[in-house]
Amino acid sequence: MVRNFAEQGWLDLTDGNEIDIAYLSERVFTILQDYDVQYLGYDPWNATGVTQRLQVLGVPEHKLLKMPQTFSTYNEPFKKFLGMLAGGKVHQNGNAVLRWMMSNVAHKEDASGNIRPDKGKSSEKIDGVSATLMALGLAIHYGLESGAYDNAGSGVVMF
Repeated sequence: MVRNFAEQGWLDLTDGNEIDIAYLSERVFTILQDYDVQYLGYDPWNATGVTQRLQVLGVPEHKLLKMPQTFSTYNEPFKKFLGMLAGGKVHQNGNAVLRWMMSNVAHKEDASGNIRPDKGKSSEKIDGVSATLMALGLAIHYGLESGAYDNAGSGVVMF
């Protein structure tokens, strides 16, 4: 499946069996140049190499925010996102990889009714959904939510 996505131009493959930290960091930095990114949320698990490299490339440390994969990180943005989905306010722009990841995502709920994304019984990837929820969480937390989607249309999340 990954090769098909790469052949269709939806993702880039690198050589080897490990994440190419230099390539990943430089690619993220290049993408950041095209947007007015206020904050970049990341899962701190095994992210030290990428975040250090991004700082070397020029991303200020205060813009790199740890967002662990916890209920407290995801509950509010996930519930907001589900409401946006139900209201027809999510547009995924035809991205085949994200459509596939959306089909893999389930949720986990704690005793208090808080939710976070989960693979459920799937062994497939949901990273793009997690990244979308992190971005929405940052927009909510920093009061950027009202203007975050203005270029995409009223209340529309584009990913």
